Amino acid sequence: LKRRARSQVSPDRPRAPRRRNGVLEMAADVRKGMPSTHLDRAEFERQASRMTGLQVRVAGPIDARLLPTPSLNLSRITSGCDANNYCPDTSVNRAQMAVFLERGMRGYTYTPPPATGTVFGDVGQADFAAAFIEQLAADGITSGCGGGNYCPNDSVTRASMAVFLLRAKYGSSYTPPASSCTTFADVPPGSFACAWIEQMVVEGITSGCGGGNFCPNNPVTRAQMAVFLIRTFDLPAP
Repeated sequence: LKRRARSQVSPDRPRAPRRRNGVLEMAADVRKGMPSTHLDRAEFERQASRMTGLQVRVAGPIDARLLPTPSLNLSRITSGCDANNYCPDTSVNRAQMAVFLERGMRGYTYTPPPATGTVFGDVGQADFAAAFIEQLAADGITSGCGGGNYCPNDSVTRASMAVFLLRAKYGSSYTPPASSCTTFADVPPGSFACAWIEQMVVEGITSGCGGGNFCPNNPVTRAQMAVFLIRTFDLPAP
């Protein structure tokens, strides 16, 4: 891999790969055990550039295992959005979040009890991630989105994710210390989840979205979610 130019990288995006015995060897460690599926050069360059924030140029076909994606595949919390991709810029919805959080808390082998389909009006027994959603509710991490529903297909905002992550880490009864909420210009005192966001900063989970802001109302992307999970649950990092 040859790094030609550095672009502006959001603080809550995955860090660029470390050079250790060659970039490709390091990247292979990150996705060890993934299927041996080849990408063409242009597709690899596009995905690697998006994931690292760098302009990546390579020569020849590249094995998909060498993609420098976040280390969630190593921890097996997620295998990506399809066979070859992680989809780092795609928003995380509430159903996906349930899976991420439960496996972040309990480990990649965790499988929740079968869903009943009776906890939320919009989460049927056979729906995607239904068992994880119901377990997240049983753990007290969520009570839904209101009206007896969970809103599984809604995107998760960065402010909401701060609450979900810290409750997942410390338990449903956790409340962060009172805060003056002065770290980010767009998270003033009295705003939703400001103390939770400030605690995320204290614990080194986030440094914001850049420019002195946190972007609390922006949806969490899969790339950002990877960073949040790695830092919250001390998962292996690239």
